Order: sequence, then structure tokens, then C-alpha cells
Amino acid sequence: MSGTIVGRVEDLTKDEYLNIPALEEKLRDMKKQFEDLHSMAGGTDGFKGDVNIQANKDVQFKVIKRVMFSCATAGYNNINFAVIQAGGAAAGEKTAAATP
Repeated sequence: MSGTIVGRVEDLTKDEYLNIPALEEKLRDMKKQFEDLHSMAGGTDGFKGDVNIQANKDVQFKVIKRVMFSCATAGYNNINFAVIQAGGAAAGEKTAAATP
């Protein structure tokens, strides 16, 4: 989904509800494509629900919370955060579990 715009941060800070419908729809479509492709190929690996979230430190937490909620609602429950350690060195991904 890299590069696909599903909303603007400015707009997401204005809304009071938890989900982001356009994001949920895109994630559900991607999940279905994965499942269909693996089903046709006879794959035995099920959908794992992995998603990586990367955000600028200036993004309000309520926006990140909405992204996490939308991911979990769409079936992506293995949420990873890309972080940068103090001093600017890139770190490995930190994992957190999201609950709707």
C-alpha cells in the first residue's frame, strides 16, 4: 500500500470517531487479495495480519491511535512500529499489540 493516499493528517485530527474508513477498506482489499492469491496457489500459510506503522514524531497520538484501530478492525493485529533511537541511529522495529 506504500504511496497510496487514504487521508490527510490535517483531516484525521478533525474527526472524532476512531476508524478511518478509507484505510480500513484498502486494508481489507489487500487482505482479500492475499487470501485469494494464496488460495489459488495452494498455499498453506494463512494471513498473518502484519502491518508496519511509521509516523513523524509531530503526528498527534490520536491520529496514530485511529490508524492502529483501523488496522486491527481490518484484521491486521500484528502491528509493528518503525522507530529511530535517540541520536538518530535507525533501530529495529519495536512490536506492540493493538487491541480494538
